[in-house]
Amino acid sequence: MILGQKWMSYLGVSLDVRQRRIVWPETLPPTPWFAKEISIPIKDLFNRPRNPRHQEDIVQRDRNSVIREIVTLDLLQTKIQILQRPKALVQPSQVDHSQLRKVYRRLGLGKRIELLDCKDNLQKME
Repeated sequence: MILGQKWMSYLGVSLDVRQRRIVWPETLPPTPWFAKEISIPIKDLFNRPRNPRHQEDIVQRDRNSVIREIVTLDLLQTKIQILQRPKALVQPSQVDHSQLRKVYRRLGLGKRIELLDCKDNLQKME
């Protein structure tokens, strides 16, 4: 979060650069602190006993991931079929551009758009 000078001058907050902190004026209420500090000795972090249920869950997840990898390898050996692209319902030459213009005007997209101009120019050339 970036706090600007205008915000600090509005609230009367000042910066203590040397100690790297924000100094609140006495007129403002203290800011609530919602974080709970947890302190754990470093030796307890490394020498914690393992919960057997947690260890069993980890072993089961490892087995399942190996099984999934084997299944995906088998799926890669199967024949892959590439599907054909679906055909367009309406050919571009069959589109009524006058109706498109009316729709665009109703939607407030402006009188002309580049696509309609190009289509009109191509029709005039034919």
